[in-house]
Amino acid sequence: MADGKKFEKPVSVASLGTPDKDGYLTKQGGSIKTWKRRKFYLKGNMVYYFKTPKDTEQTGEIKLSASTTVQEEPKKGKKYYFSITTTNRKYLIFAETEEQMKQWVDAIHKAIEDVKNGGKSDSGGGGGGGGGSSSSASTAAAPAATPAAS
Repeated sequence: MADGKKFEKPVSVASLGTPDKDGYLTKQGGSIKTWKRRKFYLKGNMVYYFKTPKDTEQTGEIKLSASTTVQEEPKKGKKYYFSITTTNRKYLIFAETEEQMKQWVDAIHKAIEDVKNGGKSDSGGGGGGGGGSSSSASTAAAPAATPAAS
């Protein structure tokens, strides 16, 4: 019943449990370059997005792998852009605030690092191994420590 989209495993919002991060973001479509506001959930090495938080199946998903990159994009107007680039596609997404954008970039970056280190982010857990905690050539911007309402 999905519009030609086949997911390995249909996922409902309810079945995700507690996500590593969630919130509303706006993404650009793949073949038709329109902008759609979606509810995003980061869980382990997957980013799922849904039209509404009550959906029984994801509208889309992005599997994070060791070769996936996430980065801030230039600000345009009052929109704070970032991109997630996989081997198949570059997803262009924007957040309503700079802080929200930085939180998403940081959370996705950590999930990618977990994949690179062979760790599984599913259901949180203590750090364990890993030596140097200076993750790759860290970006110049430090994560914001100011609490924000979602």
